[in-house]
Formats: sequence, C-alpha cells, structure tokens
Amino acid sequence: FGDSSCQNSPFVYTGDTLKNGWEQISTGQFGWHVQNGLSCGGTRSLAAGPTLDHTTGTGNFLFTAASLFPIPATDTARIESPCIDFSNESTAGMSFWYHRYGGDIGDLYIDVFANGTWNLAVYSLVGHSQTISNDTFKLKKVVFNQFANQVINVRFTAIYGRGYNGDMAIDDVEFYSPIAQDARIENVELLHPSCEFDTASL
Repeated sequence: FGDSSCQNSPFVYTGDTLKNGWEQISTGQFGWHVQNGLSCGGTRSLAAGPTLDHTTGTGNFLFTAASLFPIPATDTARIESPCIDFSNESTAGMSFWYHRYGGDIGDLYIDVFANGTWNLAVYSLVGHSQTISNDTFKLKKVVFNQFANQVINVRFTAIYGRGYNGDMAIDDVEFYSPIAQDARIENVELLHPSCEFDTASL
C-alpha cells in the first residue's frame, strides 16, 4: 500500500495506492484509506484507530475513516484482493494484523468469492480489540479449507459503526496453505514417583 497524502476526504483517496492487484470497491463515503501513521499522526479520529503501522512503525496501513461526516448508517467499506490461487493446495488460509479501537467501532467481515458466488461473513470481528490508540496490532489467522483446490478472491467488508470514533485498521495481509494437523497430545502420564499427580489430561 502506498500513501503520499494525509488527506482522507469522502469519495476521495488522494495519494492512496493499492498495490499487487488490491482494489478499493467502496461506493459510499465510508471507505478504506492508506495512511502513514508516522507522517500523518495516526488516523483522523483522536480517540480511535492506531497511531502507527504494524510492520515497522514508519510504514503504511489501511484504515476506515469514520470521521468523514455525514456517513449513512448503512455505509460499508470494501477492499478486494486479486485472484488467490489455491488450486493445487489441500488447505487454504490467510493472516492479517488488525487494530480496532474506538467507542463507535463497527464490525469487520471477511467474504470469499469462489465458484461464482460471494460467501459472506466467512469470518468476523465484532467489538473492541484494543483499548487505546497506542496498543499494538493483533494477529488473526483464518483457515478456510472449504476453499482449497480453488481460485478465490477475498474481501474485507467494514460496517460503519455509530459515529466519529470508529476507525479500524488492517496491515500485512498474507495468504498461505496451513499445515494440516497430523498429530495431537491427548494425555500425559507423569511417571516420576515424587510427582503429586500420576496423570495429567490435556
């Protein structure tokens, strides 16, 4: 993601560059903006959103600008990935870092396009994840093996919350093929005679 301006206006994405085939498909005032936290001082809202990106603290992140009034309550912000090829993979998944702080924070959904159909809300984040702007981003890994052996698109859909303090952010989105679980520990026997318990179940 590239950003050459701190200006984030309704319907305008001045200086915002989405790389590697990502597309901004928001149609209303509520959209995804590229921001450099270091040079822009975080997001527009003083009591919402992160102050810096996840990767280096000097780079860019994507965020939804909830402070661009007036925003209709039904507005959604959408950003869509290029085609992701899992056609030769038996598992499918993605990871991303997210920041969700603000008293008016809305919901975030992950939709997946496969076989000509959008599968809505394959995963969702609801409510707060951070308590202050300076809190670090959190990692989320999503496994959607039902879309293995297919070519898919992934869409982040953010729902506008209740008002000004609802900036949410994502960073460092990656797609990968998770390693299938092939073993697990169900029981551990402690054989040392001095141990208080003979068996511990997991």
